[in-house]
Amino acid sequence: MATFGTFVAGQVLTAAELNAPMAWTSYTPALTSSGTQPVLGTGSIATGKYVQINKFVFGYFNIAFGTSGITAGTGNYLISLPRPSSRTTGAFWEYNIGTGTFGDASGGNDFMVKFNFNDANTIIAYYWTSFNAQLAAVSATAPVTIAASDRFSGFFCYEAATAAAA
Repeated sequence: MATFGTFVAGQVLTAAELNAPMAWTSYTPALTSSGTQPVLGTGSIATGKYVQINKFVFGYFNIAFGTSGITAGTGNYLISLPRPSSRTTGAFWEYNIGTGTFGDASGGNDFMVKFNFNDANTIIAYYWTSFNAQLAAVSATAPVTIAASDRFSGFFCYEAATAAAA
Protein backbone atom coordinates (compact mmCIF):
# COMPACT_ATOMS: atom_id res chain seq x y z
CA MET A 1 0.00 0.00 0.00
CA ALA A 2 1.25 3.49 -0.84
CA THR A 3 1.88 6.03 1.90
CA PHE A 4 -0.62 8.82 1.36
CA GLY A 5 1.14 12.02 0.35
CA THR A 6 4.32 10.37 -0.98
CA PHE A 7 3.13 9.31 -4.44
CA VAL A 8 5.42 9.03 -7.44
CA ALA A 9 4.65 9.75 -11.07
CA GLY A 10 2.85 6.87 -12.78
CA GLN A 11 1.83 5.18 -9.53
CA VAL A 12 -1.63 3.55 -9.63
CA LEU A 13 -3.68 3.62 -6.44
CA THR A 14 -6.63 1.47 -5.48
CA ALA A 15 -9.90 2.86 -4.12
CA ALA A 16 -9.03 1.34 -0.73
CA GLU A 17 -5.70 3.22 -0.68
CA LEU A 18 -7.42 6.49 -1.54
CA ASN A 19 -10.16 6.03 1.06
CA ALA A 20 -8.02 4.70 3.94
CA PRO A 21 -6.46 8.03 5.04
CA MET A 22 -9.89 9.63 5.36
CA ALA A 23 -11.17 7.23 8.02
CA TRP A 24 -11.76 8.78 11.45
CA THR A 25 -10.13 7.09 14.43
CA SER A 26 -11.68 7.35 17.89
CA TYR A 27 -9.57 8.36 20.88
CA THR A 28 -10.25 9.04 24.53
CA PRO A 29 -8.90 12.48 25.47
CA ALA A 30 -7.54 12.74 29.01
CA LEU A 31 -8.06 15.88 31.09
CA THR A 32 -5.02 16.27 33.33
CA SER A 33 -3.49 19.14 35.26
CA SER A 34 -0.19 20.80 36.03
CA GLY A 35 -1.03 20.23 39.72
CA THR A 36 -3.33 17.78 41.49
CA GLN A 37 -5.18 15.71 38.90
CA PRO A 38 -8.90 16.30 38.31
CA VAL A 39 -11.44 13.48 38.54
CA LEU A 40 -14.27 13.68 36.01
CA GLY A 41 -16.68 11.68 38.19
CA THR A 42 -19.81 9.63 37.57
CA GLY A 43 -21.57 10.25 34.27
CA SER A 44 -18.57 12.02 32.74
CA ILE A 45 -17.78 12.14 29.02
CA ALA A 46 -14.40 11.95 27.28
CA THR A 47 -14.68 11.31 23.55
CA GLY A 48 -12.76 12.36 20.48
CA LYS A 49 -11.97 11.54 16.88
CA TYR A 50 -9.08 12.36 14.60
CA VAL A 51 -7.75 11.67 11.14
CA GLN A 52 -4.05 11.61 10.25
CA ILE A 53 -2.90 12.10 6.66
CA ASN A 54 0.85 11.71 6.40
CA LYS A 55 1.94 14.06 9.26
CA PHE A 56 -1.23 16.22 9.29
CA VAL A 57 -3.56 15.52 12.25
CA PHE A 58 -7.05 17.03 12.42
CA GLY A 59 -9.56 16.19 15.13
CA TYR A 60 -12.00 17.15 17.83
CA PHE A 61 -12.88 16.23 21.40
CA ASN A 62 -15.60 16.58 24.02
CA ILE A 63 -14.88 16.30 27.75
CA ALA A 64 -17.51 16.84 30.45
CA PHE A 65 -17.38 16.50 34.21
CA GLY A 66 -19.98 14.11 35.60
CA THR A 67 -22.90 14.87 37.86
CA SER A 68 -21.29 13.50 41.04
CA GLY A 69 -17.94 12.40 42.45
CA ILE A 70 -15.97 15.11 40.69
CA THR A 71 -12.74 16.64 41.93
CA ALA A 72 -11.52 19.83 40.26
CA GLY A 73 -7.85 19.27 41.12
CA THR A 74 -5.39 22.18 41.04
CA GLY A 75 -3.28 23.89 38.42
CA ASN A 76 -3.82 24.54 34.74
CA TYR A 77 -5.83 22.01 32.75
CA LEU A 78 -4.21 19.99 29.98
CA ILE A 79 -5.88 17.87 27.29
CA SER A 80 -4.15 14.90 25.65
CA LEU A 81 -3.56 14.73 21.91
CA PRO A 82 -4.22 11.53 19.95
CA ARG A 83 -0.74 11.46 18.36
CA PRO A 84 2.52 13.07 19.55
CA SER A 85 3.23 16.44 17.98
CA SER A 86 6.39 17.49 16.16
CA ARG A 87 6.25 20.63 18.32
CA THR A 88 6.78 20.55 22.06
CA THR A 89 6.27 24.04 23.44
CA GLY A 90 6.18 27.57 22.21
CA ALA A 91 5.73 31.10 23.40
CA PHE A 92 2.29 31.92 24.79
CA TRP A 93 1.23 33.61 21.54
CA GLU A 94 2.72 30.98 19.23
CA TYR A 95 1.42 27.70 17.97
CA ASN A 96 -2.32 28.10 18.30
CA ILE A 97 -3.48 24.67 17.20
CA GLY A 98 -7.21 24.97 17.75
CA THR A 99 -10.21 26.62 19.29
CA GLY A 100 -13.19 25.55 21.33
CA THR A 101 -15.37 26.33 24.30
CA PHE A 102 -15.35 25.82 28.04
CA GLY A 103 -18.92 25.56 29.30
CA ASP A 104 -19.98 26.55 32.80
CA ALA A 105 -23.08 24.41 33.36
CA SER A 106 -24.20 26.05 36.61
CA GLY A 107 -23.84 29.62 35.33
CA GLY A 108 -24.95 28.89 31.78
CA ASN A 109 -21.90 30.65 30.29
CA ASP A 110 -19.61 29.51 27.51
CA PHE A 111 -16.06 30.82 27.28
CA MET A 112 -14.17 30.83 23.98
CA VAL A 113 -10.80 29.12 24.33
CA LYS A 114 -7.73 28.62 22.20
CA PHE A 115 -5.36 25.70 22.51
CA ASN A 116 -1.55 25.86 22.50
CA PHE A 117 1.01 23.09 22.87
CA ASN A 118 1.97 22.31 26.44
CA ASP A 119 4.33 19.55 25.31
CA ALA A 120 4.39 16.97 22.51
CA ASN A 121 1.42 15.07 23.99
CA THR A 122 -0.85 17.69 25.56
CA ILE A 123 -2.42 21.06 24.85
CA ILE A 124 -3.30 23.82 27.29
CA ALA A 125 -6.48 25.89 27.04
CA TYR A 126 -6.53 29.69 27.36
CA TYR A 127 -9.68 31.81 27.67
CA TRP A 128 -10.36 35.47 27.15
CA THR A 129 -10.92 37.16 30.51
CA SER A 130 -12.88 39.94 28.76
CA PHE A 131 -13.20 41.45 25.29
CA ASN A 132 -9.79 42.29 23.81
CA ALA A 133 -8.07 41.33 27.07
CA GLN A 134 -5.14 39.15 28.06
CA LEU A 135 -5.65 35.39 27.86
CA ALA A 136 -5.49 33.23 31.00
CA ALA A 137 -5.13 29.47 31.39
CA VAL A 138 -8.23 27.42 32.19
CA SER A 139 -7.81 25.84 35.60
CA ALA A 140 -9.78 24.36 38.47
CA THR A 141 -10.79 27.89 39.51
CA ALA A 142 -10.71 29.91 36.28
CA PRO A 143 -12.73 31.11 34.46
CA VAL A 144 -15.07 29.66 37.13
CA THR A 145 -14.73 27.16 39.94
CA ILE A 146 -15.28 23.74 38.36
CA ALA A 147 -18.61 22.11 39.17
CA ALA A 148 -20.76 19.22 37.96
CA SER A 149 -21.40 19.02 34.21
CA ASP A 150 -18.85 21.71 33.23
CA ARG A 151 -17.34 20.82 29.85
CA PHE A 152 -14.64 21.35 27.21
CA SER A 153 -15.00 20.87 23.50
CA GLY A 154 -12.67 21.80 20.69
CA PHE A 155 -11.02 21.24 17.34
CA PHE A 156 -7.31 20.98 16.62
CA CYS A 157 -4.88 20.54 13.75
CA TYR A 158 -1.13 20.11 13.96
CA GLU A 159 1.91 18.35 12.54
CA ALA A 160 2.53 14.93 14.07
CA ALA A 161 6.02 13.81 15.08
CA THR A 162 5.77 10.86 12.68
CA ALA A 163 3.82 10.12 9.52
CA ALA A 164 0.80 7.86 9.59
CA ALA A 165 1.52 4.17 9.13
CA ALA A 166 0.96 2.91 5.60
